[in-house]
Amino acid sequence: MTDAARTIAAFFRIELPKLVARLARVVRDVAEELAQDAMVIALERWPAEGVPDNPGAWARERRLPKDRKLAALSGLSRALIEKRGHVDERDLAAFAEAGFAKDQVLEVIAGLAVSTMANYAGNITKPALEEPFKLQAWNS
Repeated sequence: MTDAARTIAAFFRIELPKLVARLARVVRDVAEELAQDAMVIALERWPAEGVPDNPGAWARERRLPKDRKLAALSGLSRALIEKRGHVDERDLAAFAEAGFAKDQVLEVIAGLAVSTMANYAGNITKPALEEPFKLQAWNS
């Protein structure tokens, strides 16, 4: 193993758990904000427009959050996925203008990578859904 390979391996061994922990906190906070935004929109719209046939599907539609910073985070995440990483300066500028630092783009990429790996692993291994989460299961 080369010195570079050893350094990279040590870097991942030391830093990956820290990065995953930080991303878990960010993702949890973002998920809570997005869920709250969906509830507020439902409270505003459903009394006048009626309750949708499938409220869960309605909540999962591709809406940007009301919060400017969360909307920028969501927008960059979508752009990275849809453009397969080939984002342009407008995508990055919108992210920065919302108050994010340039190096936080790499954190978003890492979060997407962790999510992708978890989705692939789940699709292949098909783990049983734990009892407390069965009510929130997505059925496509």
